[in-house]
Amino acid sequence: MKRVLFIVLSLVTVLLCTACHQDDSSAKTSSGESSGVQSQEESSEPEPDTLLAASFGKLYKGQTYYIETDMKVESISSSGSSSHYHMTIAIDKSAAQGMLSMTIENGSENHIIIRDGQSYNLNDTLKTYTVQAFEDSIDLFAGLYTSELYLGLTKPLTMTDTGHQVITLDGKEKNVIYEKYKMAAQTELSGSTEDAYITYYFDDGKPCMEMMETVSGKTTFIFRQISDQIPDKKIFDIPAGYTRS
Repeated sequence: MKRVLFIVLSLVTVLLCTACHQDDSSAKTSSGESSGVQSQEESSEPEPDTLLAASFGKLYKGQTYYIETDMKVESISSSGSSSHYHMTIAIDKSAAQGMLSMTIENGSENHIIIRDGQSYNLNDTLKTYTVQAFEDSIDLFAGLYTSELYLGLTKPLTMTDTGHQVITLDGKEKNVIYEKYKMAAQTELSGSTEDAYITYYFDDGKPCMEMMETVSGKTTFIFRQISDQIPDKKIFDIPAGYTRS
């Protein structure tokens, strides 16, 4: 798990150093439809009647979930530059199984399978894998690639605004509902105390995009699939033809 933790900590460092002002061309407030919400006392989880609570809040409390997302990280310190990732994570708590597949724009990949008390690190190019004992909980593994990356984060957040908004998603305009939350972004990793704002966008009640903003930059998640079911349990198996190295 040392390599896993190094990758996660590196990515979290990038995420914590992100954010810029929201692009007006991709998100325009619909006047007359947007409704402000007064700041509530900070709570450990979203209110039960929020779309965030009904989606990610409910999803993470279940035994299984599957998330596929594109991730774009933009930093103000590197004007005009951004980093792109495609990530899929599958978790089956009852079977203590997990799978992570992450592709970075430079072509590097990270593919991990957790099962039977073992961690399998796969090289999909060479079709090889290494094995080591997995001594952590499946919840910890899941958290490394969800809440630790602010993916579907549900707490501690305070809602500051909600309403209707027009966003551009995959080149098409969509009229969606947004929920904006404030988070105090203080971690042992960065020591940062700067405020962070997370905005979730919901299309027909389902999360379609998440945007995390700080004074340093912005991280955007585009959700391709979110489910409380594992589409194919074979993703927890070592593919045929792979050899142990």
